[in-house]
Amino acid sequence: MSVTGTQNSPSQAPSRDVLNAATAALTVREMLLVDVIAERVAELVHVEPVRGGLVDAATVAAELGVERPWVYQHAEELGARRLGDGPRARLRFDLETVRAAAAALSSDPHRRNPAAGAQSAVASAPRRRRLPKHRPKPGSVLTVRPRREAS
Repeated sequence: MSVTGTQNSPSQAPSRDVLNAATAALTVREMLLVDVIAERVAELVHVEPVRGGLVDAATVAAELGVERPWVYQHAEELGARRLGDGPRARLRFDLETVRAAAAALSSDPHRRNPAAGAQSAVASAPRRRRLPKHRPKPGSVLTVRPRREAS
């Protein structure tokens, strides 16, 4: 229900006259409270760039202009930190360390430049299809019958 007591559809915003009438009905104290709430919401919604914090591989890839697999392949060189003990523990990176490592990688003439969007040979190689390691037991595979001719 809107301020005037009539119902608005979700896609229909209240008119400016309705908002002006509602604002005029508020006391000075209520207006100050509305302003404070609006400022706080604006602070919470505003996202600051990450500084000094750890970021994920997607952020590093975007920063360097490379694909995520390249970041994972060069994680040790980029100063990755593991969050956890398992084999699939999450990796996090310090952007300052990553920038310094990327500069060192790009200055090495034997390395490809990560800032140019390069991928390593391993990342660009097509994946090979795995074949089964055992043969099926006799009788476990359905037999193929010849097709019947249409009458």
